[in-house]
Amino acid sequence: MKIEEIKSKTISLEDFYKSGKLQEVNRRFFHRLNMALFLKINKNNEYEIDGIYYFPDGINFNVNTLDKEEIKKYKEKAIKVESELNKIEQIPGFDKLTFWQKIKRKFK
Repeated sequence: MKIEEIKSKTISLEDFYKSGKLQEVNRRFFHRLNMALFLKINKNNEYEIDGIYYFPDGINFNVNTLDKEEIKKYKEKAIKVESELNKIEQIPGFDKLTFWQKIKRKFK
């Protein structure tokens, strides 16, 4: 597959959450800025954006409050997203894209 053959499509917020992409966007980007993107489930049982929250005192996670199954689930999602990113980076021509084109491709 060539880079110009990649088509764009939308992903539901539910899939964005369940696939681990929300977790990783928060972990890799928003948390570094003391922020987090939150979703909520509305009265129709649909996912929607709740907002981007700012935490002026920072974001601290205490893994001691999570059980081993929760930690395992978070790790599995992180590994899955990392695998997806690695696949994109292997597409011929990816290395010739500008920084912003790469960002756009990674977070479609």
